[in-house]
Amino acid sequence: MMTRLARKIYLWGLLGSLLLLAVYLFYSNAPNVKLETVSSSNGNRELLYSRHSEILNEDSNKESPRYVVGLNYWEQMSMAVGNMFSLSSLGKSLHCRLVEPFTYNSRLYGLPHFLSDHKWSKVKDRSLSLSDIFSINHINTLGESYGLPHLVSFNTFINSAPRPVVLIHIIHEIESREWSISGSTEGVELIRNLGNSYVLDCSSYRVAQSLVQMLLSSLNDEIRRGTEHFSLLRHCCVNGTHETSPSELAERCGFDPQEGPLTLLVLNWRGITGGASVHRSAKGQHKSQRLIMKHAPSYKRPRGITDPFVHSHDILKLSRDFMKQLQLVPGDYTSVHIRSEKLGQRDRRVGGFLDNCLDKAWSLATNMSRGGRLIVFSDFGPQGSDSCYSCRGGKKTRSFFEANNVTKASFNPKLYNTRPDTGVVAAVEMEAVINSKTAILVGGGAYERQILLLRGRNDNNKGVIKICWDDNGLVENYEPKLNEYNNDVNTKIIQIS
Repeated sequence: MMTRLARKIYLWGLLGSLLLLAVYLFYSNAPNVKLETVSSSNGNRELLYSRHSEILNEDSNKESPRYVVGLNYWEQMSMAVGNMFSLSSLGKSLHCRLVEPFTYNSRLYGLPHFLSDHKWSKVKDRSLSLSDIFSINHINTLGESYGLPHLVSFNTFINSAPRPVVLIHIIHEIESREWSISGSTEGVELIRNLGNSYVLDCSSYRVAQSLVQMLLSSLNDEIRRGTEHFSLLRHCCVNGTHETSPSELAERCGFDPQEGPLTLLVLNWRGITGGASVHRSAKGQHKSQRLIMKHAPSYKRPRGITDPFVHSHDILKLSRDFMKQLQLVPGDYTSVHIRSEKLGQRDRRVGGFLDNCLDKAWSLATNMSRGGRLIVFSDFGPQGSDSCYSCRGGKKTRSFFEANNVTKASFNPKLYNTRPDTGVVAAVEMEAVINSKTAILVGGGAYERQILLLRGRNDNNKGVIKICWDDNGLVENYEPKLNEYNNDVNTKIIQIS
């Protein structure tokens, strides 16, 4: 019989053997991680990237995490959410789930402290979550109705995303013009070298290196101390004039389109287009501000002009408080919203167009609101559209208000102990228009279409009057007709003939 001491020695030896076997199996299956030095084009600067090629090329089970992050979505809120859904649709084709974006002053971004529009910058204040503006339950349910997966929370992404990053940088025509104007010779060189080719490795360009440095810094600021940092695997610049597909995008940018862990960051995402909506330049190139995709109509997704985006409980509460402060009773007042930016754009080509629209709207509004409450909103001013702070439409609308003693209503976030964010302001004011008995909408655009769609959810679209626009956009040549509406002698509707 084995003595007690011998038995202990045997058990410890067996345990040690099992431990050595586990260590061997772990390292034999681990990806081979190498560090390579990539020299810049001028030879006097070097950038160190982590190369994890095996991670993307090895066979992985279907549960491997695959994420796509849109770093920016180009448009303002309603259209940006539509662009977000289009990236989710592309992500679905690549077996990736989209990470819930953040919002900062009516724009959507992928990271909480990194703004990536025309100029890349880091901001001190953390951006709001999309769920601060919209109901995420509704957003996910709406996406699901189009066959799209639910959004992934940013915390889930940060904790479980593969650390090697593939950055897809879509170069649009407008970006090349801006680089030329700004005098960024290297940026112009990058565009020239990209030329008619589809993909260019951007890693050797200083202008790209500064972007990557800021981007990785912003990503790694979000992870827990002691956690592995994100690192760049590949920086792939894509020609926005090239018609492409998910499989080609994956092949040319060097990642598996279906399997294996993947963290995909997309810069300059402006949505999907294709087919008849794409025209060609004089040189025969495709021209579009969105990514041109083969079989574009097959990418089913919600849009800001066709699907209502329901606001969050926080926005609804702020709107109720705002209406209470203005002494507005839901369904018992007339509202006017003027999309001055859209009107001003048309006014440049058709002189007097904006003044004519404002005259008709104000005449109708004052006639309808006799004996009742009237509240007027517009998109100009510091808390309005960020692309119309000093635009033609905003200036002319402000002058019209001053000449006619029109008081523009505005939600002041400071009075309600909330952040002064233009996205919050726009959402709260939209709810005030939605809750009016009659809404006079002047100028159209996605914002006013959202008002229509959200009122429609409450079967409240009978009280909507559209001035100077219809379902096809702005209307230039029209003769307004005043007809009685709902048997109310003080309620008129302008019909476009």
